Amino acid sequence: TSRQSVLSQIREGAAQLTAHRGSSQQAFALIIDGKSLAYALEDDMKNMFLDLAIRCASVICCRSSPKQKAL
Repeated sequence: TSRQSVLSQIREGAAQLTAHRGSSQQAFALIIDGKSLAYALEDDMKNMFLDLAIRCASVICCRSSPKQKAL
C-alpha cells in the first residue's frame, strides 16, 4: 500500500458517495487496515479521510495499533 494509493482510494470513495447521494437508501462501509490508516491520518489527508468516514454507515479499522485506535 502506497501513500498515493490511499489518497486515490479516499478520493474515489468520496466520489462514489457523492454520486449515490439522494438516489437510494444505500449504506456504505469503509474498511481500512493499519498500514493504510497510518497514511490516512497524516496531516494533509486526515480531513478527507474523516469526511469520508463520517459519511459511511460503518467503519472497520483492522490490524491497527493501540496508538491508531486512540487517534
